[in-house]
Amino acid sequence: MEYNLQGIRIKNLPFNLTKKGDILAHEGPILSHFVSDNGSDYLMFWVDQDKESNRWLLFFVSSENLKRYFNTVITLRELVLYNQKDFVYFIDIDSNVDYKNIIRKAVKDFPMEYAPDERSFFNSDFATDYRVDL
Repeated sequence: MEYNLQGIRIKNLPFNLTKKGDILAHEGPILSHFVSDNGSDYLMFWVDQDKESNRWLLFFVSSENLKRYFNTVITLRELVLYNQKDFVYFIDIDSNVDYKNIIRKAVKDFPMEYAPDERSFFNSDFATDYRVDL
């Protein structure tokens, strides 16, 4: 990975996730929707890669803010940086979809190298069929 990420390393996420579908894709998923075992919505956003794995940002999203993002009222950057939770997760996932490294990071210490662009409004050109059905 280009950026050496500091934070609290954890062995497993404190909840189980079920993937519902990919929202944005371009030669593979870019932004995916997950639901935790307690019914909370999470988005997983691709942020980095190296020869062994892809780094993803996992963060909570309220259904209200998800709708605001889809209606281009707020950006993906705002979803991440003005999150309702105090922390996010960075997960390194290998080609076998094994979680190799999980780092919990306080939103207040978010590494700007991984922040979505300031103009990261929802772009339907890259939306998947799942997003249309959502």
